[in-house]
Amino acid sequence: MMSADGSPVVSSCGMSVNVDQPLAPLPRETDIVVCGGTVRPKRVSRDLLALLRQHARFGGRIGGICTGAIALAQAGLLEGRRATLHWENQPAFRETFPGVEVTANTCEVDGPIFTCGGGVGAADMMLDRIEADYGRSFADVVADMCLHTQRRAQRAPQRASISNALDSRNPLLVRAIKAMQANIETPVSMDDLAEAAGCSRRQMERLFVKYLHQTPYRYFRDLRLDHARSLMRETDLSVTEIAVASGFTSPVVFTKSFRARFGYSPAKGRKAV
Repeated sequence: MMSADGSPVVSSCGMSVNVDQPLAPLPRETDIVVCGGTVRPKRVSRDLLALLRQHARFGGRIGGICTGAIALAQAGLLEGRRATLHWENQPAFRETFPGVEVTANTCEVDGPIFTCGGGVGAADMMLDRIEADYGRSFADVVADMCLHTQRRAQRAPQRASISNALDSRNPLLVRAIKAMQANIETPVSMDDLAEAAGCSRRQMERLFVKYLHQTPYRYFRDLRLDHARSLMRETDLSVTEIAVASGFTSPVVFTKSFRARFGYSPAKGRKAV
């Protein structure tokens, strides 16, 4: 393990992790994996970015665990590639790095670059790398040693399906929510959502009240506000930029809605980050 200056690194939970050496060039056959935490990441050091670019230039493989993908993106290694990171960090990542094809999969391998969403996804990704280098049989032996009996495919989704999360398999409700999730930045009308779901607006409203105990308008608004709070925590975008990225054309309406949902204003939330 390496750190910028060879000193121990404090993890997201406050635990100190010892390392073996400071940053230094490694042989091409060595995989470099950048580990990221759950807290809002700061600007990656120039030395690390230079090391990643150099390793990639000479044909080395590079990976990112969770928000480690941010370092890869800042180094320019993810432009035009598929990549993934923890689903909570994806909205901010998409805003910051629009040239990266971000997926909701557990892990992604695109050429010499591999990324994952963290947690169990890191184990899935490393088993995938072991299988690519040494074969399926050896990867299965490693999985058994780690008691990792539920290996997931590379393209497995990070999150449970919408139907499981809602505890409802009503297809009309699921389609309506998928349409909302796909239109966070450019909200569509309730009539358009109903059309996407394949039902009337009145039927859609009844489904939301029955299963979610709120109107579709309220659910969609809260979905956009949650998106806004995520951007506030993880990006340096201004409050106005966050409002626009969350589908609010009026800063006044955004501020009022944000305060009603979270109990404090966007400006106060920005200062607390």
